Amino acid sequence: ATLNTADRISAATEQINAWAALDTPQTTLAKIEALYDHKVMVFCSAVDGENQLSVIRTCYEKPTDIGSDGPTKQIDCANATATSTFSVCSGDEPITLLPYVAPGSSSSSTSAGSATSTPTTPTTSEPTIDPTANACV
Repeated sequence: ATLNTADRISAATEQINAWAALDTPQTTLAKIEALYDHKVMVFCSAVDGENQLSVIRTCYEKPTDIGSDGPTKQIDCANATATSTFSVCSGDEPITLLPYVAPGSSSSSTSAGSATSTPTTPTTSEPTIDPTANACV
């Protein structure tokens, strides 16, 4: 089944983008959760040790026909669990909405000026394949 969540969560995305554009780009866990009709998982970066937003996960019911097209049903997510990359965002302190800064970059994620800097695109460790190569000969 194909999930088309962009329209469903567009209002939440727009609000988070508005908070991120503020002079002090931050919000709270409660405010993020209030943007959604169902329970979501809100993850922060476990790498930098800050309460910095990384991922918001919405959850959907598995359709009976996996190949079907059509509406999907959003459901409450299970409780979030920390990983080596993501921590569960704390509700006890503000969640920062600063752009991603690659490790070792000269920009500091705690400076107000970095909120207007261009985010760095993370590199991938996934293997790449030469598009001109033909593996099926």
